[in-house]
Amino acid sequence: ELLTRNKPFELAQIIYLPIIDAPPSDYDTIYTSLKVAVEKSAAAGQDFCMVTFDLPLFVKARDIVASCSEICGVKNVIVRLGGFHLVMSFLGCIGYIMAGSGIEDICSLIYAKGSVDKMLSGKAYARAIRCHSLIRLALALLVLKDIEFSDVENQILENVSFDENITEENLTDGQLNFLKQKFNQQLQELKENDPTAKLYVQYFEMVSLLFQFIHAERSGDWNMHLNSIRKMIPFFITAGHFNYAKNSYIYLQDMYTISTKLNQENYHSYTDKGCFTLWRSQQFYSGIWSDMTIEQTYMRNIHSREGLTHGRGVTPASTARWITSIPLQIVIAEQLETFCKFKMDGTSHQHKDAGVSRVQKDADDVKILLEWFEEHCPFVQSNDLISLSNGVIGSSEIDCHEAQEKGIALIPQVIKETYGNIKFPKKMKVLPLKSAFSKVSLGSDDVVVVDSETLFRRMLLCKPSDAEFEEYFDFELAPYPTSIFDGFNMRKNKKSDLYEFFTPVEDTSINNIHHVIDGGYLLHKIVWNTNETFAEIYI
Repeated sequence: ELLTRNKPFELAQIIYLPIIDAPPSDYDTIYTSLKVAVEKSAAAGQDFCMVTFDLPLFVKARDIVASCSEICGVKNVIVRLGGFHLVMSFLGCIGYIMAGSGIEDICSLIYAKGSVDKMLSGKAYARAIRCHSLIRLALALLVLKDIEFSDVENQILENVSFDENITEENLTDGQLNFLKQKFNQQLQELKENDPTAKLYVQYFEMVSLLFQFIHAERSGDWNMHLNSIRKMIPFFITAGHFNYAKNSYIYLQDMYTISTKLNQENYHSYTDKGCFTLWRSQQFYSGIWSDMTIEQTYMRNIHSREGLTHGRGVTPASTARWITSIPLQIVIAEQLETFCKFKMDGTSHQHKDAGVSRVQKDADDVKILLEWFEEHCPFVQSNDLISLSNGVIGSSEIDCHEAQEKGIALIPQVIKETYGNIKFPKKMKVLPLKSAFSKVSLGSDDVVVVDSETLFRRMLLCKPSDAEFEEYFDFELAPYPTSIFDGFNMRKNKKSDLYEFFTPVEDTSINNIHHVIDGGYLLHKIVWNTNETFAEIYI
């Protein structure tokens, strides 16, 4: 924000359009939305129309546009793939490739263990972004410790000041670029040490690619936006996110030829001025994806206190009232906020990550992560791929540390096929370290990975005392108790043996009986006559 605070930009105006009350995944609904978008663009004086969808709807919308003729009116619609959902998918790629490497324990140092799975799958977006950024910073500090800087270079680093007077010239200085090259050279040398170091350097590069894509959207850099997606495709392939791998390539093809659907002025505004992103605040470095804008505006209103999903329930009548009135209500609410100089969404000119308490919290968490990495250093030279958390050694089949290289090698096999003929066999996926853990076969094809931590946790909960804990290790690790089977079939039980465990029920004595009456229950249950006294009731 300090570097780009003086750059020009245009604030986006968010206008709510009527909702199409129909199944969103139907081709008729998507075609209707494209037609409405074209009509609204023409009414606003725009000679082009651009619509953003998430992946499932993007595929169908792209199919409709490609199949329509000029008569349909949607032939020249530019269909974009939602960047916010693409980032969430890429976060899932990072989580899959790093599964079992110790990344789960690393994340649990600064977040609750129960939320780590959602972070690594990409569903907890904000927490995942912060966690990966702090881990990346801790790894960078660990790498910097091994680099030998001269006295002159150390002096240059000390003179770099990130205050209000910082400019791009300070960060693009020739001497500072030399230090960046030295850092990148150190990363390349660590890659050659051992598979574990290569895996964590690859993780560092994946997170850097993630933030490069976010930076492109925040700053409106069109070329960086396309270049980042191009670099993501190999990871989509090797992580098993095949739909994003295939459709990201189609999206890139469309965006590289976008000049055929835009005139020169619009093309210049879209690519050079960053109009492909949306600015909703007064800072330049605040551009967001269009599908994220929908989440922050329309979807937030739907789930708000007076939204569609709150109150007395969703009925056809309430849905009809809401979808017809919400466009006007939002305009009125925005005008009231402007008049009162108050924002209901709680936005601020200062980013929440720049607050004093948040900066201190980040510094404390980085210190915790750095201490953990110093105890479990991923850059110790070894010939084995090792999990930093539990020491599990991966076999030769584990190839997660080569995800980028294998993904790049597989791309030529994909691009020579037509869209309908592109196939992604499961063997294209790399195997993470998690697959090297103990496994239990449940049948001919089903294999379950045994989580040792969960297994021991259940043992600790079930054992009556420490004396019985040793008995649990006498049994074979199996999905079903082996004692209920013989050499061929399931053993036949003797029902009469169960009677030995039943305790006989003896008749209770009827002497010395005391009757207890719940008076409070009687006062509420029995209908008493009005104005009666206790004496009259008991007599």
